[in-house]
Amino acid sequence: MLSKYLKPEIKHLQMCFIFLTVLLVYLWSAPRTVVFEDDGLFIMAAYFNGIAHPPGYPLYTLIAHLSTYIPIGSIAYRVHILSGLFGATACVVIYLIGRELKLDTLYACVIALGLGLSQVFWSQSIIAEVYTLNIFLILVLVLLALKWVEAGPGPARNHIIYIMGFIYGLGLSNHWPLMFLSSPMLLIIVWPRLKDLLKRLPMILIIMALGLIPYAWMYYRSHMDPVISFYGPINSLQELWYIISRQGYAKTDIDVGATVLDKLKYSGFVLSETFHQFGVAGGALVFAGCLAQWKLLNRRV
Repeated sequence: MLSKYLKPEIKHLQMCFIFLTVLLVYLWSAPRTVVFEDDGLFIMAAYFNGIAHPPGYPLYTLIAHLSTYIPIGSIAYRVHILSGLFGATACVVIYLIGRELKLDTLYACVIALGLGLSQVFWSQSIIAEVYTLNIFLILVLVLLALKWVEAGPGPARNHIIYIMGFIYGLGLSNHWPLMFLSSPMLLIIVWPRLKDLLKRLPMILIIMALGLIPYAWMYYRSHMDPVISFYGPINSLQELWYIISRQGYAKTDIDVGATVLDKLKYSGFVLSETFHQFGVAGGALVFAGCLAQWKLLNRRV
């Protein structure tokens, strides 16, 4: 295989190539002003270090606020750059995941560039959104989970699982619904060492709680002057929970008028959009990969 003939320095150059190629594309194509979706809201929250819409996304807002000090272009462009930075870094992480899974270096590069230059991922990497930070954190957890499962007994293995706990907490401080939805994937990876995981679960939960500190900052920051907060000042833990739990979206998330047929149509729409994203050839590879994964992981899937 090609990778065994490459020196470590060349592999590092490949990581730099992936990062710079994807990032330069994002820097070139990122809008210089406010665009659609939640772009304007997140830029405003970032600039004033305020509170965005539920669940608040305090981790993203804190980091995005720092990006507004970058002396390049408009405030909008600076926040857009942040999404691109996380998107490009996520591509490097997925390259490392490929290498951890013993993929050939060339294949790992193709996967990384394929992700970074795919239509939807690209579109979310050039606007003010929380998704590239979210996928970056999830991919880091996947990489660490793979390393933890393969690590031998000793302090190093314990350190990995505790770091994972902290990063998982940070992920919950960014976009907890997507982090929860990704949890079964992480569970599949760590399943071979599930007993070890459960044994260390109390300490993992304590460390994970540290990653939730941005929510406390959100509580404090809601009392800023002027108030830049979706629901205004947060005056109690009950109000804080109302925002974090997205209770204001209850009627939107669960429509009593939606029938089983509506849900099936939506599932079909998601599948069709997925294959549209990957194309015919890519969709066939995804289907083949799912079959191979089912054969490899069987009951864990």
